[in-house]
Amino acid sequence: AGSHVRGSEEALIRLQHSPTHYFQRPDAYGLGVDSSATSMTGAEWGLRLDRRSGRWTGALWAAQRSPGFEVNDLGEVGEGERLDGGARITFREITPGELFRDYSVGITTFHNFRQEVLRDPFSWSEWGRAHSEGTFGVTGSATFLDYRGLTATFQYDPENFDSEVARGGPVVLDPPAWVFNLRGNTDRRDRLSFEPSFGVDDGGALGWGWKGGVKVSYRPSSRVQVETEPSYQSQPDAAQYVAATGDVGYAPTYGRRYLFADLDRRTFSLPTRLNVTFSRSLTLQLFAQPLLSVGDFTVYKQLARAESFDFDRFEEGVAATGPRGVSCVGGRTWRSGDQRLVDFHGDGGTDFSFRERDFRVRSLRGNAVLRWEYRPGSTLFFVWQQRRSYQDLEANTFRLGGEALDLLTDRPTNVFIIKANYWLSL
Repeated sequence: AGSHVRGSEEALIRLQHSPTHYFQRPDAYGLGVDSSATSMTGAEWGLRLDRRSGRWTGALWAAQRSPGFEVNDLGEVGEGERLDGGARITFREITPGELFRDYSVGITTFHNFRQEVLRDPFSWSEWGRAHSEGTFGVTGSATFLDYRGLTATFQYDPENFDSEVARGGPVVLDPPAWVFNLRGNTDRRDRLSFEPSFGVDDGGALGWGWKGGVKVSYRPSSRVQVETEPSYQSQPDAAQYVAATGDVGYAPTYGRRYLFADLDRRTFSLPTRLNVTFSRSLTLQLFAQPLLSVGDFTVYKQLARAESFDFDRFEEGVAATGPRGVSCVGGRTWRSGDQRLVDFHGDGGTDFSFRERDFRVRSLRGNAVLRWEYRPGSTLFFVWQQRRSYQDLEANTFRLGGEALDLLTDRPTNVFIIKANYWLSL
């Protein structure tokens, strides 16, 4: 695939600064913001080889995306330039035995690299520095003779250098991490079936992250199916980006200071679906997903140097009012109203400030789709979409019951769509 974008100099500057590209990264090799550019050209390619038959299956793939590849006016590309490679091998048995109706075991690995590695492709250290994402995973699944099932996944992510976490700043070391997920199911042919799931991941210095949920499916008749999947997740983050400020004298991160925080994030979600078949030509689908998420920013800190996971942690102090205005006592950061103030130099003065980052967010997404095939091959879709949302940027308490009731009073946004398909029989 190829792309070519043209526009004004201002538009191209915004595009080069966008999260897809981050051409302004101070340590990016061969990149940089061209303030006079009025066009951008890029390309990508991919090659994949698959074996899909037999007990042993597998795949090999490789891909490349150039820095200037840009198609977000047509679709969605969230990641920028990269070199990509991976492999998968799976053994599966589909002949029922004494215990299992079928089972499979698979191993997968993939790795992404920034293309700056091409400046010295024979250097192992250069490949390590350019490693932006990667994983090794093992997955096993089995269906028992009574149609119950079980799936387990273990994933290990080696350390890499993240070029996106600093939002246009230098690359930051991402320490190794691992994730374990377990999911089971009862016989899905039953009128009432369950699929419980549980996952845990290594949260590093902030402790464990975990998530749990259960999918419940109920079919009161052959024409009606109801599914709901409540889930809860607690996810600590030891490097949540907060802000950046200029400081020409601070050389370890190229003349800017990059602020991060320890974030404790908790999320509850309840996606629910209802499918009703009135006849072959008339069906109704309903979907609703209430969601509540809260975030508590506990410790603010500054990236100490590029290409590291070293941080200068700011001790929490208290605000004091004096002749020079508001200052900090007992620490290097403090809260004043809805503002967070930071003292980089430890002299009690305010060197930088920003809005407090704690949050509580609730939302409700809903869709209703009535499908009518009024003649063979010709269909009408009547769609109703509703969205409700609310953000409180000063609260971080988790109030499940109260938030659910408040969702009903939030101002909604409604969208109505009619889509028509007509089959031309020529």
